[in-house]
Amino acid sequence: MKTLAFMAGLLLVALAASPAWADDLYEKCANTEGPKDACPDEWHVRADRKLNEAWKSYYMNTEEGKTKSHLLDEQRAWNAYKEKSCNFLRNGEWGRVGEVRHYHFCRVKVIEDRIHKFSAESHAQADEIYSKCMDDSDDTNLAWDACGFEWQGRVDHKLNEVWKTLYKNVKGKTKSDLLAEQRAWNAYKEKSCNFYRYGELGREGAVLDYHFCRVKVIEDRIRELQSYFSPSAVVDGREFGDFHCLSGGPKNSIRLKWGWYKDAIPAHWITSYVKYERSSKPIHLILKSDEGEEMAEGRPWMFTSIWLEVVDGKITGEYETIHQGARIYGFSYKNHRNGRIVNFSDDHDDYANVDGECKWK
Repeated sequence: MKTLAFMAGLLLVALAASPAWADDLYEKCANTEGPKDACPDEWHVRADRKLNEAWKSYYMNTEEGKTKSHLLDEQRAWNAYKEKSCNFLRNGEWGRVGEVRHYHFCRVKVIEDRIHKFSAESHAQADEIYSKCMDDSDDTNLAWDACGFEWQGRVDHKLNEVWKTLYKNVKGKTKSDLLAEQRAWNAYKEKSCNFYRYGELGREGAVLDYHFCRVKVIEDRIRELQSYFSPSAVVDGREFGDFHCLSGGPKNSIRLKWGWYKDAIPAHWITSYVKYERSSKPIHLILKSDEGEEMAEGRPWMFTSIWLEVVDGKITGEYETIHQGARIYGFSYKNHRNGRIVNFSDDHDDYANVDGECKWK
């Protein structure tokens, strides 16, 4: 009998559909026999190498002068931010899966977003208030600049609201690591897009492109923070995949659907969910730990998994599942507030699968 703590690429549900931005070499490594610890590290190195190549090409094709100097300042600030990004996932509070899986999926996403900036011009879409401000302006540099700074102020306000919500809902080392990340990002933001503002790109660069570029930087950070602990920001609208219908509690009166999303997540780690019978919305789950045990050669492994329940940005409980192939041998929920534990069972005679939903008899 073999026992193994499973990590990146070997997670039961993640293997069926690895994230869209995981490269072929990562998938090949994750699906081969033997130790898998090197798979995410090697993937990380490949992403960094690709970034360096994109940066060199972009930088070498920029003319000498203030534009190039400000671009270099921006990249140095971004590198400092990158080194702080996603570290909250490997500080021990998120378990081994956080350290060897979620951290790398998060960090590589940060790197790939930067690569995209060098490969394609990516600016924000003007909001209605900015468009009206520009239409009503007298077409002077001063008026256009004022419209741009007001636009920046609106998205900065939204970012601050998202950050405050996130920060108050975390604690411990995760809280301090996130604060260090946000401070590094703020330093990067202040350097971002200045090559438009202070370079040799003329009037449009200074009072138009600069604002569109800076707002895009802020909007990207808003989406990133939302994806950390507000999973609906990255999973709403995704298609549901395989699922089980379970019941538990007094007289099996508590009923829920436990399932997986068909697609892989393009941003981070949400792969599973539960949806209670009387609820219209799923509760998103983050995999904390996953251990596999080979019961017999040639047979499916037995997995024991811990899933963190995320509600309104807070971790409110956890689910423990014991499963082998399609069979569930144990499923329980623990409420973090009161410590109450509810055990569930998967009884195929008690429900019907109707149009992808559980229909209890």
